[in-house]
Amino acid sequence: MALSPITGPAWRRFTVGKWHVTALADGMTTVDISQVVLARPPDELTSLLEVATLVNPVAISINAYVLDDGTHCLLIDTGAGELMGASAGQLLASLTQAGYQPEQIQAVLLTHIHGDHSGGLLRGEKLAFPKADVYVNTLDAAYWLSEVNQQQAPAARQRSFANARRKVLPYQQAGRLRPFSTGGELLLGIGTLAQPGHTPGHTYYTLIGTDPQLVFCADLAHLLTLQLADPTLALVYDVHPQQAVNARQRFLSEASTAGYWFAAAHAPFPGIGQVIAAKIGHRWQPLDPTRQVI
Repeated sequence: MALSPITGPAWRRFTVGKWHVTALADGMTTVDISQVVLARPPDELTSLLEVATLVNPVAISINAYVLDDGTHCLLIDTGAGELMGASAGQLLASLTQAGYQPEQIQAVLLTHIHGDHSGGLLRGEKLAFPKADVYVNTLDAAYWLSEVNQQQAPAARQRSFANARRKVLPYQQAGRLRPFSTGGELLLGIGTLAQPGHTPGHTYYTLIGTDPQLVFCADLAHLLTLQLADPTLALVYDVHPQQAVNARQRFLSEASTAGYWFAAAHAPFPGIGQVIAAKIGHRWQPLDPTRQVI
């Protein structure tokens, strides 16, 4: 499936409590589920696609989000940069369309250090966000920035380690990397939730004190329709697959019961919606496109 770069408006703005939340489209990528889903026979994968009315390879969105309270301007994730071809890596263009400049971003909050979330940290070899501190879970920084871990990692993960070090280490060298431990308030009314498994420090962010609750849920699911219907689907991207499955199952149950709203990195743009308990698993309910207040 050929994907084209985004040509239309690539941002949408919503209000949640004191925050203006702007969804930014970084673009699209495709995945062949026969290559990324673990431990499922081909006939089962074919059946899953048919039930979900999807065609393989499956197209997925890459979304990021600006949080702006009028004083502070934060960015959750940075898209893929040049790492995933011309159909992605469009975050800076989307940011400009939305009325922001990279120099206005005061903090980048990484959900984890995979290329489609941290690849946009650099523009060429320069810091894309020169005035921003970069926050990332200590466990992810320790894992992905370790030369020892890279040397011991399987061949299929070598590229991820190399990209992580190339994209994140310049911020560390500039004194702008801020590793943190999850729990409580990180800064400015932003809370953190540990969701390890996909990566060791995979982290969701929340807006403290807002009603309804909005959760920036990172890689809760890549194959949204499939993994909500069957949360036990693990992917080759998961560092610890069973832990990732367990985390997804727990959070889907909690979120559907509590009525959380999600800002999802890989849901169809703008990625804002809820998960609803279904007869089998869960389903995605996107935000009404006419709404501007969550």
